[in-house]
Amino acid sequence: MTRARPPLRLLLLPEPRLVSGTLEVSLGPRKAQLLLALTLNGTLTVDDMMEMLWPHPDDMPDCWYPAITQWMVRLNRTLAPFGWTLQVRPRRGCGWRLVPYQKEHDMSRREDQALAMLRARRFCTPLEIGRAATRGEVRANRLTNTDRQRIGLEVIAVLLKAGKVKVARNNEVTLVT
Repeated sequence: MTRARPPLRLLLLPEPRLVSGTLEVSLGPRKAQLLLALTLNGTLTVDDMMEMLWPHPDDMPDCWYPAITQWMVRLNRTLAPFGWTLQVRPRRGCGWRLVPYQKEHDMSRREDQALAMLRARRFCTPLEIGRAATRGEVRANRLTNTDRQRIGLEVIAVLLKAGKVKVARNNEVTLVT
């Protein structure tokens, strides 16, 4: 049984801040503006951000895209302790959306993906199982092969305990028939 996370609230008065349970972080006006736009619109495009950060075109810096990326990185760091992250979405141009951070140990989904791979192939290595298990996760592209292999071994341990797979001496994993 998983515990429900406390709701994330954006309080604007007397000063902008994020509150969730006992955790509270103060925000600047720009971060609050970006977060409010994200929660209202769902997706925030580059054009929207340009208009919000620099309402007057004369104020826009020459290199505006790195500045936008820097603002989103700062906002993402602020959201991390609350269990939220910004995901890049290629929807009508480049943009971002607010999504709950997927925990590393979403084991049931990982098990299902590993079993699907084993059904399609005769055998797999722990690294291949780790790759299959993390496919589609928000931060999967940031994982190293060592991380994927560790995740593969964790998934294999759970599947071994359930009696669904067996491991050969050469570390090849196969389905129990």
